[in-house]
Amino acid sequence: MFSSRRIDEVGGHVFKESSRINSTWGGNLVDMVRFTLYLEIIEQENLCENVSTVGAFMRERLCGIQNKHAVIGDVRGHGLFLGLEWISDPVSKAPDQDGVVKVVNTLRERGYLTSNAGAHHNVLKIRPPLVFSKDDAQEFLTAFEQTLDALDV
Repeated sequence: MFSSRRIDEVGGHVFKESSRINSTWGGNLVDMVRFTLYLEIIEQENLCENVSTVGAFMRERLCGIQNKHAVIGDVRGHGLFLGLEWISDPVSKAPDQDGVVKVVNTLRERGYLTSNAGAHHNVLKIRPPLVFSKDDAQEFLTAFEQTLDALDV
């Protein structure tokens, strides 16, 4: 598609006029080089394996927490991208946006940034960085359990 253009045209104004791409990487040469370096770091530091291992650890622990707290209707995710569905009633599984917002705000006060998402805005979204270790996960899970206890849910 761009084979007849110079690389600076692809990464510059010409590309922007011919494309609807809007992303962190911006489609320019400098960002593409930076992105390539990030991929090399991900490989060198074995971050994909870390994501799988720590993510599985977190999902297992979160499922255990779910068994103690009926407000968690579902635990789902892949790797370190995790979601916990917040419900107000275990039978009807009615979405509880207000409940999850309280959890998000309390976790933020404890120093953990999460958010709510989903069609009903009742899913606690947990997205730690790729370098999140098992020790980091343990600290978060402890704070998460303390948050649930403090909110009495």
